Amino acid sequence: MYPEWISVKDALPEPTTEVLVAIDGHRGPSWSNTIMLVAYMSAADHKFYEERHDKSEPLDVSFWMPLPPFPEYN
Repeated sequence: MYPEWISVKDALPEPTTEVLVAIDGHRGPSWSNTIMLVAYMSAADHKFYEERHDKSEPLDVSFWMPLPPFPEYN
């Protein structure tokens, strides 16, 4: 079972928690321009950013979902 995408209109993740986000780059009749990446929501301004150490521009996120747990290395 896969986690479901959550619209930013319905709920936001806990600040500073890394999540998988979808950014709608839709420019035509397909979803081929949609970008997915790991980002976090800033506690300071409640906007999404890709890099914690960078002064990057906020991302225009449409949907997000929790990351799966990391694998256990033995």
